[in-house]
Amino acid sequence: MRKSARVLAILAAAACSDPNDPKALRNLGEECVGCHTPGKKAGRWPFTAGGTVYRTAGDDPAPGLEGVQVTIEDARGKVVRLSTNRAGNFWTSEPLAFPVAVELQREGAERKASVRRGPCASGECDACHARPGKHGAPGRLYAPR
Repeated sequence: MRKSARVLAILAAAACSDPNDPKALRNLGEECVGCHTPGKKAGRWPFTAGGTVYRTAGDDPAPGLEGVQVTIEDARGKVVRLSTNRAGNFWTSEPLAFPVAVELQREGAERKASVRRGPCASGECDACHARPGKHGAPGRLYAPR
């Protein structure tokens, strides 16, 4: 890894290590990766995937749902496990090979919601999982009870 890439990775980790930092609690339902890309508004903190999870697919932009387990499996079998913060936001800077499969599960719930590998061709989750849904997505990301 080049020195500049290592510095960016360290900055990203430091900026996003606290899921309840005020910066991590905003922009609910907005597409994350588009801004969190080098050269863009939040490019100093690059994400490869991110979004907001809600109680239902039709929820308003706020509030999101805290404590949802988000599991991403990329095209090479790499698994990244995340948890939503108190705003319902999740993100990762881990390198991912697209398309990915995604599974959502609420803390303590037995049921899971999942998307098979194929439909998720990027980490821009809220670009499709919006209200109303776009590109075939059923609406916002949500975890079953």
